[in-house]
Formats: sequence, C-alpha cells, structure tokens
Amino acid sequence: MRTRFLLAVSVAGSILLAFGAQSVLARHRAAPSRTFEHLRLHVEVDLPTSRAQLMRLDAHSFLDLPAEVELSARVDGGLARLELFDPAGRSTVVIDSPTSAAFGLSELKYEGAAVSLRELLRQFEPGAYRAMGKTLDGAEVEGWANLRIEFPGPFAVTTPTEVPRSKDGVVIEWTPSRGAVEYRFEIESDAAGFSFEQTLPAHRTSITLPPGLLQNGEAYEYSLSVKGDTDNELEIEGSISIRGSSR
Repeated sequence: MRTRFLLAVSVAGSILLAFGAQSVLARHRAAPSRTFEHLRLHVEVDLPTSRAQLMRLDAHSFLDLPAEVELSARVDGGLARLELFDPAGRSTVVIDSPTSAAFGLSELKYEGAAVSLRELLRQFEPGAYRAMGKTLDGAEVEGWANLRIEFPGPFAVTTPTEVPRSKDGVVIEWTPSRGAVEYRFEIESDAAGFSFEQTLPAHRTSITLPPGLLQNGEAYEYSLSVKGDTDNELEIEGSISIRGSSR
C-alpha cells in the first residue's frame, strides 16, 4: 500500500510540473532608481491530509484545492504604502498605512483570502507584477516580481496523530516532494503558549524534536510546507498528541 501511494504522489507531481510549464517570463525593463531590498510574490496551496485524496489528485482536482497569494516586501525606512500592478498594468492590491507607527517596521506582508487555486489564477494572472511603494519619509520604491504556476510535487505526513516519545525525542516524518528546495516545519500549542519552527533542506524527510520539548497529553497544531524553485509552496496542516515517556 505504501509503495502504491508513493507512486501516485510521484505521478501527480509530474502532472503538476507539466501543468505549470507555460509560465510567463518577466520582460526586460530599465532598473528603477530605488528598489525593494526584498520582494516576493508566490502562491501557497493547501494539500489534503488524507492519503486517499492525495492518490486521486491530478491536474484538474489540484485546481480545486484551497490557495492564497502572498506578497512580502522589505525596504529601509518602513513602508507607508504599497501597490501591486498585474501584467496588464491593472492595480490589484493597495495597502495604505493608517498611521505612521503602523508600518514602522521595514517589512510588509499581504495574504489574500483563501479561495480555490482555479479562482485565484483568475484574479492573479501569471506573469510579471510591478510593485510601487512609498516609505515613511516619502521616498518612492519600485520592484518587479514574477508570479508563476509551477509547484513542487505533493507529499504526505506519515506520522500518526498520536506520536510515541522515545529517549531521542519525537520524530515527525513525511514522504519526499519532487522538486523540493526546502521544507519548513512549524508546531504550536495555544494552551501551552508554545511555538517552534525550523527550516530543513530538500533531502530531509523527517524532523526530530528534542526530548522535553513536547509534553505528554498536550495537543499540538503543526504545519509542514515545501517550497519549489519558483517559490510557490504546498502546505499540510494537522494536529498531534504525545504519548509515552522517554526511556
């Protein structure tokens, strides 16, 4: 059964990579006088946690998965305003600071409302997006970000919802994602006031949480995301509880 599942994931990943092959490349433009230190525009898709659903996933059903677009920008001086223009030159996102203190930090992030990937691609056409910003001291900033539709291959968390504890800690495992560049694991408990996150290289398919980090009987929420070479991400969210004691 495990072999069949991994094969299905690999086939679905190939379909998705082929599906994204028609991305639009950014056109050559003159460099602006001042640019963002960091500008990232990408799509995050939520994968189902069920292995059965993953086995049935194809390019068509992939478009029906929940997705959101994320924009992050960073510049010295803090951003008072940020506007994003689509490949046709239409304004798609405008963020204004209500007060100077609201955007005193140098980085601004925007997350669109989650919709299906199919609907998101109607709202955000793949291609080159222009970002125009204004710092708190009135300086204008410009940058370009390329929104593409390639994704890494689907993957699955194989650790059960009740995780045994060993003397070495708690191990969370997952199947490999084709085309992965890196993984990011986050786990938290609101009741315990606890949170932990770590970025892992593409060859890793597990993370070991140190002994004592997670408590017996406590419920924890986690997310595991994989980023591909276009910056787009696939994410799985779930929950676990810890049983047993270290020996």
